[in-house]
Amino acid sequence: MRIASRLLRFGGVPLGVVVALIIAVGHATYAAYVATTSNGGSSYAAGSVSVSDSDGGAAYSFPSLAFGQTKTWCTTVTFGGSLTSDVRMVATAGGTIPGSIDVTVDVGTGGDAACAGFALSSNLYTGTLAGLAAAAPNWASGLGGFTGATNGDTRTYRFTASLNDPAAPDGSTATSTITWEARSQ
Repeated sequence: MRIASRLLRFGGVPLGVVVALIIAVGHATYAAYVATTSNGGSSYAAGSVSVSDSDGGAAYSFPSLAFGQTKTWCTTVTFGGSLTSDVRMVATAGGTIPGSIDVTVDVGTGGDAACAGFALSSNLYTGTLAGLAAAAPNWASGLGGFTGATNGDTRTYRFTASLNDPAAPDGSTATSTITWEARSQ
């Protein structure tokens, strides 16, 4: 028995205590090789999308439009925001004769309210006011011509309207609302 108890002792210290000390020192040494870093002060903010037009209200009003008479006007749409976006035009129409008003919508650059200096990029729509409202009632089917807009980008829209019905009753009206909607890509 004496030999067995001597083998289990290491310099007068039981072998189990020696093994426990080796394990503890090993873990303490391992901890000396741990490092961390942090990056505080991070912040997050939602991007922005905005769109405005140059007319600031009713784009046009023709209280005495006569058969065969054509009216033309331009409005400039400006995108403002931090997120690249697509801008589309949607339309509604009402009144008693929206099907009797022929409308052309073109997109381009430059031009004032009377379209002086307008440079055509493309035609977006040709038809009646009622047809425009039916063709572009919402974002999904809205008229494009302004894709990949970034802050400060502009497009000018030229509208041409004429009364196509010589028998339109006196006092007949057509109304429309044109809305530009921007959505981030």
